[in-house]
Amino acid sequence: MLLVAAPVAEAGKKKRKEDDVAEAAPAPAPAVAPYTGLFDRVFPFPVGAVPEGLANLSAQGCAACHPTTAAAWRRGAHARPPSEALLAAIEDVGNPACGACHRPLDVQQSEAFAFAFGVDRSEPGPAGPFDATLRTEGVTCAACHVRDGLVLGSQLAAVSAPHPVRPAPALSSPDACRACHQLEVGGVALYDTVGEWERSPHAAAGIGCLDCHGSGGPDGAGTTGHTAAAGWPGASLLITVDRDHVVRGGPPLEVGLLLQNTGAGHSWPSGGPWSGARLVATLTTLSDEGMPVDAARFAVDLARSFTATWEPTADTRVPAGGQASWAWSPQVPQDAPPGPYTLRVEVVPTARGEVSGPPVLAQILRLRTD
Repeated sequence: MLLVAAPVAEAGKKKRKEDDVAEAAPAPAPAVAPYTGLFDRVFPFPVGAVPEGLANLSAQGCAACHPTTAAAWRRGAHARPPSEALLAAIEDVGNPACGACHRPLDVQQSEAFAFAFGVDRSEPGPAGPFDATLRTEGVTCAACHVRDGLVLGSQLAAVSAPHPVRPAPALSSPDACRACHQLEVGGVALYDTVGEWERSPHAAAGIGCLDCHGSGGPDGAGTTGHTAAAGWPGASLLITVDRDHVVRGGPPLEVGLLLQNTGAGHSWPSGGPWSGARLVATLTTLSDEGMPVDAARFAVDLARSFTATWEPTADTRVPAGGQASWAWSPQVPQDAPPGPYTLRVEVVPTARGEVSGPPVLAQILRLRTD
């Protein structure tokens, strides 16, 4: 039998206590102090110097390392400059502050002004020249992620990057949304999206803005500047009819229309004082010449209205967790075209009472004629 001798300590030496102790771990890297005061400045924000490691402040530069995020941003609402409707509103009001959130950086402005939500401040704004590239990018990456020559992230710990990164916890809180989506003037909430959320079942259940609108939301389809907005998620359009055919010269078709706020943690639709939607229902057929003919039509606006002095007069939007219903009884005259007929129900966005985009919800039902 082969015997293997165990190692023996050298004669005259005792085993040191330190030999039983594991090598000490290296000291942790010093913590990076979180960036505070992200949105407590006057609009438009002074962006400051281009952070070290960045070639420029354009979203094009960010896309080099963040292509997926940048692509989603381009498909979202933040990537667009103010619409023609908003620009017209700015001109009517005669105050460039209406465009402060849509061009939130000082270098996006061509004239000097300062604006603070609910705070009396008078710091001077820039006098130009403005950055033409950033102006076309609307709410660009730097609007939330660059301050004082630093790149800000929502992580609470430092991350590896080719540029300095400072954690900014405010980016993950409702305060980040509140900066542009909550505006009270004279006690009137012209933008009340965050306020509506605070009063909603979502807030009571601890569901924050970014839980739905964050980078992907609950199913990868959120709507912030990081994510693509596919239509207007969060609402259901349901229809009922008392029969599947129309009778020319007979009794009306009894139609029920139901719009439910099934997901939005704020009123639906949301937005500024001029943002709204219109539900339009039509009973349509073809003429003898093959042209579309509306035999009956029903429409209702979902929006807020104000007096000339900004006193609220009505709000017909659907609150969080709520619903709105309408009964419609279209009747087809005896001499109407023989059909078939189509019941079409659509919800289209509006701005200042005018249709401003394609349908965001639609239901189409084919009906025969008796």
